[in-house]
Amino acid sequence: MKNLFAICLFCLSLNSSYAVLVNFDNLSTLIEKNSELQELKVGSKELEQRPSRLSTSFAPEVEVSAGFETFDKPDVVQATQPHFGLRASMNLYRGGTDSLRDKKQKLELESYEAERKVIKKEIIVASYKALANLLRYKEGHTIYKKMKVRIQKQVQRNKRNVELGQDTGTDLLHFEIKLQEVDLALSEIELKEEKYFEQLKSYLPKQLHDNLRTPSVLMHQHEWDENYTIQNLDEAIYTKERELETKESELDWKISEKKGFPEVNLYAAWAQETQLHEEEFDQAKQRSHKVIGVNFKLPLSILFTKQDEVQTKKSHLRRQRVYEELNKRKVKNQLRSEFRRLKNLHVKLHQYEKMAKTAESYTQKVEKEYERGVKSSTDVINSYEQLAQMKIKFKDNQAQFMSLLAELFI
Repeated sequence: MKNLFAICLFCLSLNSSYAVLVNFDNLSTLIEKNSELQELKVGSKELEQRPSRLSTSFAPEVEVSAGFETFDKPDVVQATQPHFGLRASMNLYRGGTDSLRDKKQKLELESYEAERKVIKKEIIVASYKALANLLRYKEGHTIYKKMKVRIQKQVQRNKRNVELGQDTGTDLLHFEIKLQEVDLALSEIELKEEKYFEQLKSYLPKQLHDNLRTPSVLMHQHEWDENYTIQNLDEAIYTKERELETKESELDWKISEKKGFPEVNLYAAWAQETQLHEEEFDQAKQRSHKVIGVNFKLPLSILFTKQDEVQTKKSHLRRQRVYEELNKRKVKNQLRSEFRRLKNLHVKLHQYEKMAKTAESYTQKVEKEYERGVKSSTDVINSYEQLAQMKIKFKDNQAQFMSLLAELFI
Protein backbone atom coordinates (compact mmCIF):
# COMPACT_ATOMS: atom_id res chain seq x y z
CA MET A 1 0.00 0.00 0.00
CA LYS A 2 2.86 2.35 0.83
CA ASN A 3 4.54 1.61 -2.48
CA LEU A 4 1.31 2.27 -4.37
CA PHE A 5 0.94 5.59 -2.59
CA ALA A 6 4.56 6.54 -3.44
CA ILE A 7 4.07 5.68 -7.12
CA CYS A 8 0.87 7.75 -7.31
CA LEU A 9 2.66 10.60 -5.57
CA PHE A 10 5.51 10.45 -8.06
CA CYS A 11 3.20 10.39 -11.10
CA LEU A 12 1.25 13.33 -9.71
CA SER A 13 4.45 15.31 -9.18
CA LEU A 14 5.42 14.99 -12.84
CA ASN A 15 2.48 17.06 -13.99
CA SER A 16 1.96 19.40 -11.06
CA SER A 17 3.71 21.80 -8.75
CA TYR A 18 2.75 19.92 -5.58
CA ALA A 19 5.51 19.41 -3.03
CA VAL A 20 6.73 15.83 -2.71
CA LEU A 21 7.44 14.70 0.83
CA VAL A 22 10.26 12.17 0.82
CA ASN A 23 10.52 9.91 3.85
CA PHE A 24 11.82 6.47 4.78
CA ASP A 25 8.56 4.80 3.71
CA ASN A 26 8.53 5.97 0.08
CA LEU A 27 12.22 6.63 -0.58
CA SER A 28 13.09 3.21 -2.07
CA THR A 29 10.07 3.42 -4.41
CA LEU A 30 11.03 6.88 -5.64
CA ILE A 31 14.63 5.72 -6.17
CA GLU A 32 13.29 3.23 -8.75
CA LYS A 33 12.92 6.22 -11.12
CA ASN A 34 16.59 7.11 -10.76
CA SER A 35 18.07 7.64 -14.25
CA GLU A 36 21.00 5.27 -13.66
CA LEU A 37 18.69 2.49 -12.48
CA GLN A 38 16.39 3.09 -15.44
CA GLU A 39 19.38 2.77 -17.77
CA LEU A 40 20.36 -0.53 -16.16
CA LYS A 41 16.79 -1.79 -16.50
CA VAL A 42 16.91 -1.06 -20.25
CA GLY A 43 20.15 -3.04 -20.48
CA SER A 44 18.47 -5.94 -18.70
CA LYS A 45 15.61 -5.98 -21.22
CA GLU A 46 18.07 -5.92 -24.11
CA LEU A 47 19.85 -8.96 -22.74
CA GLU A 48 16.54 -10.76 -22.22
CA GLN A 49 15.56 -10.14 -25.85
CA ARG A 50 18.72 -11.69 -27.29
CA PRO A 51 18.15 -14.81 -29.42
CA SER A 52 19.23 -18.04 -27.77
CA ARG A 53 22.74 -19.16 -28.73
CA LEU A 54 21.50 -22.72 -28.88
CA SER A 55 18.88 -21.89 -31.52
CA THR A 56 21.17 -19.60 -33.53
CA SER A 57 23.94 -22.20 -33.56
CA PHE A 58 21.68 -24.41 -35.72
CA ALA A 59 20.56 -21.57 -37.98
CA PRO A 60 21.80 -22.12 -41.56
CA GLU A 61 24.56 -19.92 -42.88
CA VAL A 62 23.37 -18.72 -46.29
CA GLU A 63 25.41 -16.94 -48.96
CA VAL A 64 23.90 -15.53 -52.15
CA SER A 65 26.07 -14.35 -55.06
CA ALA A 66 25.07 -12.72 -58.34
CA GLY A 67 26.65 -10.63 -61.12
CA PHE A 68 27.50 -10.45 -64.79
CA GLU A 69 30.64 -10.37 -66.87
CA THR A 70 31.50 -8.72 -70.16
CA PHE A 71 34.36 -10.18 -72.15
CA ASP A 72 35.70 -10.21 -75.70
CA LYS A 73 36.57 -13.65 -77.02
CA PRO A 74 35.93 -14.88 -80.59
CA ASP A 75 34.71 -18.40 -79.68
CA VAL A 76 32.25 -17.31 -77.02
CA VAL A 77 28.56 -17.25 -77.87
CA GLN A 78 27.66 -14.21 -75.72
CA ALA A 79 29.73 -11.21 -74.82
CA THR A 80 27.80 -10.64 -71.53
CA GLN A 81 26.65 -13.44 -69.28
CA PRO A 82 25.20 -13.53 -65.72
CA HIS A 83 26.44 -15.73 -62.93
CA PHE A 84 24.65 -16.43 -59.65
CA GLY A 85 24.71 -18.93 -56.85
CA LEU A 86 23.35 -20.02 -53.48
CA ARG A 87 25.36 -21.74 -50.76
CA ALA A 88 24.08 -22.91 -47.37
CA SER A 89 25.56 -24.84 -44.47
CA MET A 90 24.07 -25.86 -41.12
CA ASN A 91 25.63 -27.09 -37.93
CA LEU A 92 24.48 -30.57 -36.85
CA TYR A 93 26.90 -31.25 -34.00
CA ARG A 94 29.81 -29.42 -32.35
CA GLY A 95 30.87 -31.77 -29.62
CA GLY A 96 28.24 -30.54 -27.17
CA THR A 97 29.57 -26.97 -26.90
CA ASP A 98 26.33 -25.45 -28.21
CA SER A 99 24.32 -26.20 -25.06
CA LEU A 100 27.21 -25.06 -22.85
CA ARG A 101 27.45 -21.73 -24.69
CA ASP A 102 23.70 -21.33 -24.33
CA LYS A 103 24.02 -21.82 -20.58
CA LYS A 104 26.80 -19.26 -20.53
CA GLN A 105 24.54 -16.78 -22.32
CA LYS A 106 21.85 -17.23 -19.66
CA LEU A 107 24.53 -16.83 -17.02
CA GLU A 108 25.47 -13.45 -18.53
CA LEU A 109 21.94 -12.23 -17.88
CA GLU A 110 22.01 -13.57 -14.32
CA SER A 111 25.33 -11.83 -13.69
CA TYR A 112 23.98 -8.57 -15.09
CA GLU A 113 20.89 -8.82 -12.87
CA ALA A 114 23.01 -9.60 -9.80
CA GLU A 115 25.21 -6.59 -10.49
CA ARG A 116 22.13 -4.42 -11.09
CA LYS A 117 20.74 -5.43 -7.69
CA VAL A 118 24.03 -4.53 -6.00
CA ILE A 119 24.08 -1.10 -7.67
CA LYS A 120 20.43 -0.52 -6.74
CA LYS A 121 21.19 -1.53 -3.16
CA GLU A 122 24.13 0.88 -3.02
CA ILE A 123 22.03 3.77 -4.32
CA ILE A 124 19.15 3.07 -1.93
CA VAL A 125 21.46 2.72 1.08
CA ALA A 126 23.30 5.92 0.11
CA SER A 127 19.98 7.78 -0.22
CA TYR A 128 18.79 6.45 3.17
CA LYS A 129 22.03 7.63 4.77
CA ALA A 130 21.70 11.03 3.11
CA LEU A 131 18.11 11.40 4.38
CA ALA A 132 19.01 10.17 7.88
CA ASN A 133 21.92 12.61 8.13
CA LEU A 134 19.85 15.45 6.68
CA LEU A 135 17.16 14.95 9.33
CA ARG A 136 19.83 14.50 11.99
CA TYR A 137 21.27 17.94 11.20
CA LYS A 138 17.80 19.46 10.86
CA GLU A 139 17.11 18.36 14.41
CA GLY A 140 20.57 19.49 15.47
CA HIS A 141 19.68 22.90 14.07
CA THR A 142 16.51 22.92 16.19
CA ILE A 143 18.45 21.81 19.30
CA TYR A 144 20.95 24.66 18.96
CA LYS A 145 18.17 27.14 18.17
CA LYS A 146 16.46 26.24 21.45
CA MET A 147 19.78 26.52 23.24
CA LYS A 148 20.26 29.96 21.68
CA VAL A 149 16.84 31.09 22.90
CA ARG A 150 17.74 30.02 26.44
CA ILE A 151 21.04 31.87 26.33
CA GLN A 152 19.36 34.98 24.93
CA LYS A 153 16.98 34.97 27.90
CA GLN A 154 19.98 34.83 30.23
CA VAL A 155 21.61 37.68 28.31
CA GLN A 156 18.49 39.82 28.68
CA ARG A 157 18.24 38.97 32.38
CA ASN A 158 21.89 39.86 33.02
CA LYS A 159 21.57 43.12 31.07
CA ARG A 160 18.76 44.17 33.39
CA ASN A 161 20.87 43.22 36.43
CA VAL A 162 23.81 45.27 35.12
CA GLU A 163 21.54 48.26 34.47
CA LEU A 164 20.16 47.95 38.01
CA GLY A 165 23.67 47.69 39.42
CA GLN A 166 23.09 44.19 40.74
CA ASP A 167 25.79 42.58 38.56
CA THR A 168 29.28 43.54 37.39
CA GLY A 169 28.62 42.15 33.88
CA THR A 170 30.96 39.16 33.92
CA ASP A 171 28.06 36.71 33.61
CA LEU A 172 26.68 38.79 30.77
CA LEU A 173 29.98 38.54 28.88
CA HIS A 174 30.10 34.81 29.58
CA PHE A 175 26.65 34.26 28.06
CA GLU A 176 27.38 36.55 25.09
CA ILE A 177 30.53 34.57 24.26
CA LYS A 178 28.54 31.36 24.40
CA LEU A 179 25.89 32.94 22.18
CA GLN A 180 28.51 33.63 19.52
CA GLU A 181 29.75 30.03 19.75
CA VAL A 182 26.21 28.79 19.19
CA ASP A 183 25.85 31.04 16.11
CA LEU A 184 29.05 29.56 14.68
CA ALA A 185 27.77 26.03 15.38
CA LEU A 186 24.47 26.87 13.64
CA SER A 187 26.28 28.08 10.51
CA GLU A 188 28.24 24.81 10.39
CA ILE A 189 25.06 22.79 10.81
CA GLU A 190 23.39 24.71 7.97
CA LEU A 191 26.26 23.76 5.68
CA LYS A 192 25.82 20.09 6.65
CA GLU A 193 22.08 20.32 5.97
CA GLU A 194 22.73 21.73 2.51
CA LYS A 195 25.35 19.05 1.79
CA TYR A 196 23.07 16.11 2.63
CA PHE A 197 20.06 17.69 0.94
CA GLU A 198 22.05 17.92 -2.31
CA GLN A 199 23.21 14.33 -1.83
CA LEU A 200 19.63 13.16 -1.42
CA LYS A 201 18.54 15.04 -4.54
CA SER A 202 21.32 13.44 -6.59
CA TYR A 203 19.80 9.99 -6.02
CA LEU A 204 16.22 11.02 -6.84
CA PRO A 205 14.69 11.70 -10.28
CA LYS A 206 15.26 15.25 -11.53
CA GLN A 207 11.49 15.79 -11.81
CA LEU A 208 11.31 15.84 -7.99
CA HIS A 209 14.17 18.26 -7.31
CA ASP A 210 12.25 21.55 -7.45
CA ASN A 211 9.43 20.44 -5.15
CA LEU A 212 11.33 18.14 -2.84
CA ARG A 213 10.40 18.27 0.84
CA THR A 214 11.56 16.19 3.79
CA PRO A 215 10.22 15.69 7.35
CA SER A 216 11.52 18.01 10.05
CA VAL A 217 11.79 15.25 12.66
CA LEU A 218 13.94 12.12 12.52
CA MET A 219 11.97 9.08 13.63
CA HIS A 220 12.96 5.42 13.89
CA GLN A 221 11.08 2.13 13.81
CA HIS A 222 10.36 1.03 17.37
CA GLU A 223 8.93 -2.36 16.41
CA TRP A 224 11.73 -3.16 13.96
CA ASP A 225 12.74 -6.43 15.68
CA GLU A 226 9.34 -7.95 14.87
CA ASN A 227 9.76 -7.37 11.12
CA TYR A 228 13.54 -7.64 10.69
CA THR A 229 15.21 -10.75 12.05
CA ILE A 230 18.61 -12.34 11.58
CA GLN A 231 16.96 -14.96 9.34
CA ASN A 232 15.85 -12.20 6.95
CA LEU A 233 19.37 -10.94 6.26
CA ASP A 234 19.92 -10.92 2.50
CA GLU A 235 23.28 -12.64 2.11
CA ALA A 236 22.66 -13.51 -1.56
CA ILE A 237 22.96 -9.94 -2.79
CA TYR A 238 26.58 -9.90 -1.58
CA THR A 239 27.47 -13.45 -2.66
CA LYS A 240 25.57 -13.93 -5.93
CA GLU A 241 28.16 -12.26 -8.16
CA ARG A 242 30.98 -14.45 -6.85
CA GLU A 243 28.77 -17.54 -7.18
CA LEU A 244 28.00 -16.73 -10.84
CA GLU A 245 31.69 -16.11 -11.55
CA THR A 246 32.37 -19.65 -10.32
CA LYS A 247 29.64 -21.04 -12.58
CA GLU A 248 31.08 -19.15 -15.54
CA SER A 249 34.54 -20.56 -14.83
CA GLU A 250 33.03 -24.05 -14.67
CA LEU A 251 31.39 -23.58 -18.09
CA ASP A 252 34.66 -22.26 -19.57
CA TRP A 253 36.42 -25.37 -18.28
CA LYS A 254 33.76 -27.69 -19.73
CA ILE A 255 33.87 -25.88 -23.09
CA SER A 256 37.66 -26.25 -23.23
CA GLU A 257 37.25 -29.98 -22.57
CA LYS A 258 34.97 -30.26 -25.61
CA LYS A 259 37.58 -28.88 -27.97
CA GLY A 260 38.76 -31.46 -30.50
CA PHE A 261 35.44 -33.32 -30.49
CA PRO A 262 33.90 -34.13 -33.90
CA GLU A 263 32.03 -31.39 -35.76
CA VAL A 264 29.35 -32.28 -38.30
CA ASN A 265 27.88 -29.82 -40.84
CA LEU A 266 25.23 -30.25 -43.50
CA TYR A 267 25.90 -28.20 -46.63
CA ALA A 268 24.27 -27.55 -49.99
CA ALA A 269 25.04 -25.30 -52.96
CA TRP A 270 23.74 -24.33 -56.36
CA ALA A 271 25.54 -22.14 -58.89
CA GLN A 272 25.18 -20.96 -62.47
CA GLU A 273 28.55 -20.11 -63.98
CA THR A 274 29.32 -18.16 -67.14
CA GLN A 275 30.73 -19.73 -70.30
CA LEU A 276 33.99 -17.96 -69.69
CA HIS A 277 34.53 -20.02 -66.56
CA GLU A 278 33.47 -23.25 -68.25
CA GLU A 279 34.65 -22.90 -71.82
CA GLU A 280 34.09 -26.51 -72.81
CA PHE A 281 30.35 -26.24 -72.12
CA ASP A 282 28.22 -24.15 -74.49
CA GLN A 283 24.81 -24.72 -72.88
CA ALA A 284 23.87 -22.86 -69.71
CA LYS A 285 22.31 -25.96 -68.15
CA GLN A 286 25.68 -27.71 -68.59
CA ARG A 287 27.27 -24.98 -66.48
CA SER A 288 24.80 -25.32 -63.58
CA HIS A 289 26.08 -27.03 -60.40
CA LYS A 290 24.15 -28.58 -57.54
CA VAL A 291 25.64 -30.23 -54.47
CA ILE A 292 24.47 -31.51 -51.07
CA GLY A 293 26.50 -33.34 -48.49
CA VAL A 294 27.64 -33.84 -44.94
CA ASN A 295 31.01 -32.65 -43.69
CA PHE A 296 32.72 -34.44 -40.80
CA LYS A 297 35.67 -32.74 -39.13
CA LEU A 298 37.88 -34.12 -36.39
CA PRO A 299 40.76 -31.76 -35.46
CA LEU A 300 43.12 -34.39 -34.06
CA SER A 301 45.91 -31.92 -33.28
CA ILE A 302 43.73 -30.07 -30.74
CA LEU A 303 43.18 -33.33 -28.85
CA PHE A 304 46.91 -33.42 -28.08
CA THR A 305 47.40 -29.71 -27.35
CA LYS A 306 44.28 -28.71 -25.39
CA GLN A 307 45.35 -30.22 -22.05
CA ASP A 308 47.30 -27.11 -21.08
CA GLU A 309 44.21 -24.91 -21.50
CA VAL A 310 41.95 -27.46 -19.77
CA GLN A 311 44.21 -27.71 -16.72
CA THR A 312 44.61 -23.93 -16.51
CA LYS A 313 40.85 -23.39 -16.54
CA LYS A 314 40.33 -26.20 -14.05
CA SER A 315 42.86 -24.65 -11.65
CA HIS A 316 41.15 -21.30 -12.08
CA LEU A 317 37.81 -22.96 -11.24
CA ARG A 318 39.27 -24.43 -8.04
CA ARG A 319 40.46 -20.96 -6.96
CA GLN A 320 37.04 -19.46 -7.74
CA ARG A 321 35.32 -22.10 -5.59
CA VAL A 322 37.63 -21.36 -2.67
CA TYR A 323 37.07 -17.60 -3.02
CA GLU A 324 33.32 -18.18 -3.24
CA GLU A 325 33.23 -20.15 0.01
CA LEU A 326 35.48 -17.65 1.81
CA ASN A 327 33.29 -14.79 0.59
CA LYS A 328 30.13 -16.53 1.83
CA ARG A 329 31.63 -16.97 5.30
CA LYS A 330 32.89 -13.39 5.34
CA VAL A 331 29.49 -11.99 4.32
CA LYS A 332 27.64 -14.19 6.81
CA ASN A 333 29.89 -13.16 9.70
CA GLN A 334 29.85 -9.49 8.73
CA LEU A 335 26.06 -9.31 8.40
CA ARG A 336 25.55 -11.01 11.74
CA SER A 337 28.04 -8.66 13.33
CA GLU A 338 26.22 -5.67 11.84
CA PHE A 339 22.90 -7.09 13.04
CA ARG A 340 24.26 -7.22 16.58
CA ARG A 341 25.45 -3.63 16.16
CA LEU A 342 21.94 -2.67 15.02
CA LYS A 343 20.46 -4.10 18.22
CA ASN A 344 23.08 -2.30 20.27
CA LEU A 345 22.34 0.99 18.49
CA HIS A 346 18.65 0.58 19.30
CA VAL A 347 19.45 0.11 22.98
CA LYS A 348 21.87 3.07 22.99
CA LEU A 349 19.55 5.50 21.28
CA HIS A 350 16.84 4.87 23.87
CA GLN A 351 19.42 5.33 26.62
CA TYR A 352 20.41 8.68 25.15
CA GLU A 353 16.72 9.57 24.82
CA LYS A 354 16.26 8.98 28.57
CA MET A 355 19.48 10.85 29.33
CA ALA A 356 18.23 13.80 27.26
CA LYS A 357 15.02 13.92 29.30
CA THR A 358 17.04 13.77 32.52
CA ALA A 359 19.36 16.51 31.21
CA GLU A 360 16.30 18.67 30.45
CA SER A 361 15.09 18.34 34.04
CA TYR A 362 18.58 19.07 35.34
CA THR A 363 18.88 22.18 33.16
CA GLN A 364 15.55 23.56 34.39
CA LYS A 365 16.65 23.11 38.01
CA VAL A 366 20.04 24.75 37.35
CA GLU A 367 18.27 27.75 35.75
CA LYS A 368 16.06 28.18 38.81
CA GLU A 369 19.01 27.83 41.19
CA TYR A 370 20.95 30.39 39.12
CA GLU A 371 18.08 32.83 39.53
CA ARG A 372 18.35 32.32 43.32
CA GLY A 373 22.10 32.83 43.16
CA VAL A 374 22.98 29.25 44.09
CA LYS A 375 24.52 28.32 40.69
CA SER A 376 26.97 30.24 38.52
CA SER A 377 26.83 31.13 34.83
CA THR A 378 29.34 28.35 34.23
CA ASP A 379 26.92 25.84 35.75
CA VAL A 380 24.12 27.11 33.50
CA ILE A 381 26.19 26.97 30.33
CA ASN A 382 27.51 23.52 31.23
CA SER A 383 23.95 22.28 31.68
CA TYR A 384 22.98 23.74 28.29
CA GLU A 385 25.93 22.03 26.64
CA GLN A 386 25.18 18.72 28.35
CA LEU A 387 21.53 18.89 27.28
CA ALA A 388 22.45 19.64 23.67
CA GLN A 389 25.06 16.88 23.71
CA MET A 390 22.58 14.25 24.96
CA LYS A 391 19.95 15.26 22.41
CA ILE A 392 22.47 15.27 19.55
CA LYS A 393 23.84 11.86 20.56
CA PHE A 394 20.27 10.56 20.55
CA LYS A 395 19.79 11.89 17.01
CA ASP A 396 23.19 10.60 15.90
CA ASN A 397 22.26 7.10 17.05
CA GLN A 398 18.87 7.37 15.39
CA ALA A 399 20.54 8.30 12.07
CA GLN A 400 23.04 5.45 12.39
CA PHE A 401 20.24 3.04 13.27
CA MET A 402 18.08 3.96 10.24
CA SER A 403 21.11 3.86 7.92
CA LEU A 404 22.19 0.44 9.16
CA LEU A 405 18.61 -0.85 9.01
CA ALA A 406 18.49 0.09 5.32
CA GLU A 407 21.89 -1.46 4.69
CA LEU A 408 20.82 -4.80 6.17
CA PHE A 409 17.18 -5.13 5.12
CA ILE A 410 16.06 -2.67 2.44
